[in-house]
Amino acid sequence: MLLPRRETAPLRFSIIETMSKKLFLLIVIGIAAWSGLLAFLVRLAMEADGVPSAPVMTAVSTRTVDDGALLEVSVTGEGLDESVRAALYADLSNSRAIVGSLDTLGLFTGVAVADGRAYLASSHYGMQVVDVSNPSRPHFLGAMSTPGKAISVVLQGDRAYVADGEGGLLIVDVSDPENPTLVSTVPLPGVTWELAVAGDLVLTTNGKNGIHVVDVADPSEPKLLSRFDTEGFAWSVSIEGDRAYVANDRKGLLILDIGNPSCLRKVAEVDTPGIARGVASAGDLALIADFREGLHVVSLSGAQGPAIIGHADIPNWVTKVTCRGGRAYISAGPSGLVVVNLDDPARPRIEGVVDTKGIVRGVALDGDFAFLADGRTGLKILELPLPESPELPTAPTAGRVGALAPAGDLAYVASDHHGLQVFDLKTLKTPKLIGSTGTFQKGREGDALVRSPTASVDVDVDGNLGCFLNDGHVMAIDLHDPRGPSVVGSVKSPGTAIGVALRGDVAYLADGDSGFQVVDLTNPRHPRLGGSVETPGRAWGVALDGPRAYLADGEGGLQVLDIQDPLRPKALGRLQTRGVAREVAVSGNLVLVAAMEGGVHLVSVEDPSRPRLLGTVQTEGRAFGVAVAGNLAAVACGTEGVQLFDLLDPMKPLPLGRLNVPLNALKVALAGSQMYVTCGRGGLRIADISDPRIPRIIGSSPAASSFVEVCLANDLVYLVDSLFGIRVVQAKDPFHPEIVGSLPVSAQGNDLVLAGDLVYLAAGAEGVKTVNVEDPQRPVLTGSLALEGLAHGIDRGNGHLFVAGGRDGLFVLAPEGRAGLRLAGRLGTAGYARRVCVKDGRAYLAAGKGGLHIIDIREPAQPKLFATFSLPWPEEAFGFAFDVAVSGELAYVAHGRGGLTVVDVRDPLRPKLMSQLGIPGFSRAVAIDGERAYLASGHGGVVVVDVADPRRPVLVASYLGITEGQDVAVHRGYLLVANGGGGVLSVPTPMEVPCVDVQNRNLVTFEVTGLDPSLAYSLRLFNRFGSSAFPDVLRLPAD
Repeated sequence: MLLPRRETAPLRFSIIETMSKKLFLLIVIGIAAWSGLLAFLVRLAMEADGVPSAPVMTAVSTRTVDDGALLEVSVTGEGLDESVRAALYADLSNSRAIVGSLDTLGLFTGVAVADGRAYLASSHYGMQVVDVSNPSRPHFLGAMSTPGKAISVVLQGDRAYVADGEGGLLIVDVSDPENPTLVSTVPLPGVTWELAVAGDLVLTTNGKNGIHVVDVADPSEPKLLSRFDTEGFAWSVSIEGDRAYVANDRKGLLILDIGNPSCLRKVAEVDTPGIARGVASAGDLALIADFREGLHVVSLSGAQGPAIIGHADIPNWVTKVTCRGGRAYISAGPSGLVVVNLDDPARPRIEGVVDTKGIVRGVALDGDFAFLADGRTGLKILELPLPESPELPTAPTAGRVGALAPAGDLAYVASDHHGLQVFDLKTLKTPKLIGSTGTFQKGREGDALVRSPTASVDVDVDGNLGCFLNDGHVMAIDLHDPRGPSVVGSVKSPGTAIGVALRGDVAYLADGDSGFQVVDLTNPRHPRLGGSVETPGRAWGVALDGPRAYLADGEGGLQVLDIQDPLRPKALGRLQTRGVAREVAVSGNLVLVAAMEGGVHLVSVEDPSRPRLLGTVQTEGRAFGVAVAGNLAAVACGTEGVQLFDLLDPMKPLPLGRLNVPLNALKVALAGSQMYVTCGRGGLRIADISDPRIPRIIGSSPAASSFVEVCLANDLVYLVDSLFGIRVVQAKDPFHPEIVGSLPVSAQGNDLVLAGDLVYLAAGAEGVKTVNVEDPQRPVLTGSLALEGLAHGIDRGNGHLFVAGGRDGLFVLAPEGRAGLRLAGRLGTAGYARRVCVKDGRAYLAAGKGGLHIIDIREPAQPKLFATFSLPWPEEAFGFAFDVAVSGELAYVAHGRGGLTVVDVRDPLRPKLMSQLGIPGFSRAVAIDGERAYLASGHGGVVVVDVADPRRPVLVASYLGITEGQDVAVHRGYLLVANGGGGVLSVPTPMEVPCVDVQNRNLVTFEVTGLDPSLAYSLRLFNRFGSSAFPDVLRLPAD
């Protein structure tokens, strides 16, 4: 028998290959080890030879000399020599108030403190117990996992009550804090957000599922007693006596009688302008954390019932509030903790702010300390009372500011939806707004409306006259040419002008808190106010039918008005309805009222003085808008789309079909077999309703910001684009609707560049706008050019403008005359182009994840890509090129979480990474001034970097306390900071001083003059090897 021959050669080859790999690996490891040892020996040799390293501070002492004119600062530490410099800069964060901190697991959102222990609600990580008997050194004692996500916690004796998100209410025994034990669980619908405890009762907030009352007399067997539907979204609750106060989202403050816990009763409601997220009660006052609208103080003892009596603007957003000793302690998100003095409740004032470097989500008070749930940065412990916060020179702006450019005694600022604003810088300590495109001006080339309002809300058309509501103004619009509508006149309404119906030359307004208002448009160039009728609610919408007007009056229900004399309306009848009446539609003697959570009410007005409720259709979702044509009713129900009903029998409306739309269905209009739906940011949808049981979308048109209103007239569709103005859509072919005209009455401002007395504004979806600032107090919009992309950034050079166009790359524009612009060239690029810098025949494009593009623009009409620079892995995973500045042969890139990147661009075909520096926050913008780079880093404030040696950038100063740094510029020794919603800040640049006495490498002395005695200062030592900050602050010693 012959055996097969064994193949041994491949095996020998495999063994040799394996041995070679191992040998190669050993060689690599050996080289790495020798390299590390060599680096260590070189470092030792450098230190032995006295070569400087980064300075380290261990102690600081100060004394004043020359009658207080000079501050002498002595520093002990390591690595101190003649090369060390000191930077002193204003401490804007009040960080010296933080006496202790502890990193916690997960998202830390709620805290309660008692007997030297803090109980933390830490999301997925459950409840944690921390020993805080020594506030400067907190440490963990115990923990307990929970079935849901622990959101908030309240203590009562040896029990902790935990709002556990979808896990419901938990009752925990904490008699042994090292081993907290779950006693019982109460399952509740939805998410349990917060809770309040009073005796044996626990009230929980469960969002749209309302308030739940739980009896915990026996903690091992808690009993659910009752539920109350708040008709809103219950975020937070506070108990005082037999009253519960509920932060109820957009419905404001809800007050409940809990005397009978088995049957809660509504006592009153107080509408707030924002979103009520947090509430605290204090005697005769209730405090409302109203999200973006700050703090509202509500009097509970007024003869007319609860009412708002005071308000304080709070930076960023507010979500929680607690009160003690005449002060409110507010969780202000990234702005940290804000303390408000309530000595005069009608005039609350901010007393102190602490930037915690996180996002404050909860606060508890115990003795002389405040304990903060600081989001993902853990527990922060503050000593009370807080030091007085420095009053920064701040120029308030309309809207959020994102870019600025100083020139001489002026600064030009781009605002998100408020166009261009101009500030006087003659006194840098007190910058002042002197002009903006938020005013009506007559342009040099005809009438131009260059107003940048808060929002556009409604429009109606009759013939060739239109009436448009925008930021409380009633605007008369000439529509003879729908491709070029123009504003011919305007008048400010007494209220907020939310809804309008136009008949002939009279406009009828739903004027918010001012009720029903008439405007005479007989002379549309000079509209004037006519008669008015006060109403009990807040007027949202209006419809006309013959000699009557019907008003959706919010909580005041339906109002019927007599308009036989158009300029002298009279109240005729009223019907109180459930919910908030937002819009009204009329068909003969039948009126339909869209009432949000209350659904749609069908009302008979056969006797207009006594309107009668026939029935209510409880819609799926909130009823925002309603339209009726014959027997067909269409209801816009937000996220639930549009619902159609047959009204042949108004007593028994029959459901037909439903149309699902993107985002929210807000308003609806009917015309023949078509239905037009505004979907907010989802734009316009056109539907075929020839069979209303099966409506189907046949056409659409996108919105620049958010379509919120629709009007049909003259075979055209008129749309309100909330942050743009009016869009006119031709829908003869509903399958292919076309925007044929528009009237921009707002101007988004992303970036700007100056050219003499002209400013070119990168205005997002509105392209590039030309503004004449020859008279800075009256800037005039003189021209604009729409682009296919979004204009994010702009710079000029080679006689052209260069625009960063988002996903569409780079646009090149050629100015023509004083106002005109034309598209001269274009280059598609990878990534998302946000900012552009032009220098010496090149354009440097910061393109997000696409990196930094270097573009040849020597022939502007034919831009060509030289090369692209991207961060090496793994930095590329989080590096996002937001902005770029160029100085000499170096490009400085604001790289998002990647900090500052310095790129060598001597050879544009081969850009090279020179250095990188991580900085606090998220780098959004960069400016270069001499040997310093200045970065706006969002919540990280403003950072100053020494780039004298660009191979080793060194952190010089970090201005925390500036919580929305969007852009920065250096001007006459000051930093001008675009601080988002906080306006424009003016802050002195860091004071840099050399050492005057070096006794040894462990002791140096500095002499400082010119300090402001009202400020505390941060101290940082630096040399070209690095820097270190003193953890405390410096002040001029008191006299």
